[in-house]
Amino acid sequence: MTDPVDQIRAVHRAIQKLADEKAGMHGDRLQCKRGCSACCMDGLTVFEVEADRILADFDGVDLGAPSLNGCVFLGEQGECRIYASRPYVCRTQGLPLRWFDDEAQPPTEYRDICELNLVLGPG
Repeated sequence: MTDPVDQIRAVHRAIQKLADEKAGMHGDRLQCKRGCSACCMDGLTVFEVEADRILADFDGVDLGAPSLNGCVFLGEQGECRIYASRPYVCRTQGLPLRWFDDEAQPPTEYRDICELNLVLGPG
C-alpha cells in the first residue's frame, strides 16, 4: 500500500505542473511573487493528508491557528515558510481559474483570479 503522504506529494506535483502551465499562459500579467501574501489571508483550509505532509516535511512545525497577519506559515516578510510543501489551494491561488457547475440549472460558469492580477486586464 502506498503511503498517503507520498500520494499527496504526487498529487501536488500534478497540480503544480498544471498551475505552472496556467502561469506560463498568463505570466506577463501575474503579479504573484515571493512575499506577496494577499491570497494567504482568506482563512484557507487544508486536507488532513496535506497537514500530514507538512508535518512530515517540517519536523516540529506548529499547525496552530493562523496569525493576525494571515496563514500560520507566513514569515515576517510575507514569504511562505513551507513553499515546497504548500497545499493544493496555495498552488492555485491567484491564478485565473475557470470551472463549470454542470449540475446547476442552467449550468453555470465560475471564474476566479486574484484582484492584483487584474492589473493588465483579462487575458
